[in-house]
Amino acid sequence: MAASPPPEELEKHRKEYLAQLKKKSSKELDDFEDRPLEKWLNSAEMLSRQVTLQKENGNTEMHYIYALRLTELVNEQLPKHPEYKLAKHKEQKKSVARLSDKTLDDIRACRDILVKKETARYIDNLAEMKGREAEAVKFDTKAVGDSLDAPRTNTLAGDALIREGLKTLPSQNKVTWGPNTSVTLPSYPPSVTSSHSNTR
Repeated sequence: MAASPPPEELEKHRKEYLAQLKKKSSKELDDFEDRPLEKWLNSAEMLSRQVTLQKENGNTEMHYIYALRLTELVNEQLPKHPEYKLAKHKEQKKSVARLSDKTLDDIRACRDILVKKETARYIDNLAEMKGREAEAVKFDTKAVGDSLDAPRTNTLAGDALIREGLKTLPSQNKVTWGPNTSVTLPSYPPSVTSSHSNTR
């Protein structure tokens, strides 16, 4: 089992996760005050049916999101409508209020399930990421060790000077006068005057 991160890290991640779900459930209502209240009450009833459908399908996340959307519409948005305090639609308002209240237990149950799953997923992902990092460090260390153990060519200082142009190779224009005496002739290019004198 993967080691659990610090409690404060887990709590921070849980809050961020629930905030993302809350953001998904929130919806701006276009022309809210211009449309009749009855239209929005019908929308609440449709949301309630979606809550039931997602619950039956076992889609916990969508069940949670639709339940949040329903409670937000009924408890926060509809009371701001200009017609809400009027006597008409009294029974329909009571009906959608009951539907919203019924989802409160669903919201709590879904939230517990989702948080538990997300926490387990987060811990597993951290463990997998740390495992990949450890393998990468191990590979890099081995590569460095192999490089240090590799045979190296013994380079003399003279060879290095030759490569840098600070030292010339011995001339091959050598004339031997005796067993122990030799003279190296400089390999100068022939002068113009010497070439003319030879032609005369």
